[in-house]
Amino acid sequence: MIDEGFIEAKESSDPLANVRVGDVMTPGATTVSIDMTLLEAVRAVAGSHHRFYPVTGDDGALAGVLSREVMERAPGEQSVRESLERPALIAVASEPVIELVRRMQLSGADRAPVIADEQTRKVVGFVSPADLLRARLRQTTTDESPFEIFE
Repeated sequence: MIDEGFIEAKESSDPLANVRVGDVMTPGATTVSIDMTLLEAVRAVAGSHHRFYPVTGDDGALAGVLSREVMERAPGEQSVRESLERPALIAVASEPVIELVRRMQLSGADRAPVIADEQTRKVVGFVSPADLLRARLRQTTTDESPFEIFE
């Protein structure tokens, strides 16, 4: 097929080839409102250990991300709106995980907020390396037969 200009899909042998981001993400991500101060944001995420938090508007749409580092270093009265960053990567719940992993590799990002769709940009979750590893392990154990050490 290569002679004819077609390249066969390599991901067909990958257990994650048919898995969607929405199936592996952590749903209900802890979000921060764009109208909060940094002090309010710190209080809102107290007890969590994440490095980045999706920032949303009143409609739940993704406005950016806020890093824990910014929350800890900037003055508490500073607004989230002034402190948010553009995410390095945004995942869509319906996209194949294998495509997200490719985009992560290209962008250098290792995690991403997950939105329902491009139109509403409503935050529905977050995907991290731990989510991807859990999905890979889950798919491996369901797709592959267990090996035996002794016969």
